[in-house]
Amino acid sequence: MTQEQKETVKDMWQVKGLSLKQIGELFGKSRSAIAGIVSRNGWQKRAPEGFQHQRPKRNARRTVRPTKQSAVQATGAPVPPSPVAPLHLKLEETRAGRCMYPYHGEQYTFCGHKTIDGSSYCEHHHKVCYIAGSRRAF
Repeated sequence: MTQEQKETVKDMWQVKGLSLKQIGELFGKSRSAIAGIVSRNGWQKRAPEGFQHQRPKRNARRTVRPTKQSAVQATGAPVPPSPVAPLHLKLEETRAGRCMYPYHGEQYTFCGHKTIDGSSYCEHHHKVCYIAGSRRAF
């Protein structure tokens, strides 16, 4: 692209406020090619007259999604081992109403015990995967 064409792109971008796609169509180039030219030259797009950018409002308090590690720290103790040994069902052996908590050894297997209502897990694994009093998984 010649220097004259670059100046035309700059004018269209900064003064006329055309989009990258519109400029690309006029020059027979892709949007990405024009974006590269704009980026390499450090050109900032000028906002049209009377336009005020509205920043999205953020909550005063930010909520942090808990992780398994923070759940362990919150309770002060790690999750106890399962009171019942897993059945180690292969994927093709699983069926509805059976716990789908995965185990990884030589191949993936699943717990296989009876699930609690509204969950894919048995009682123990449901407690491992969900925070008490919350419906959100982590």
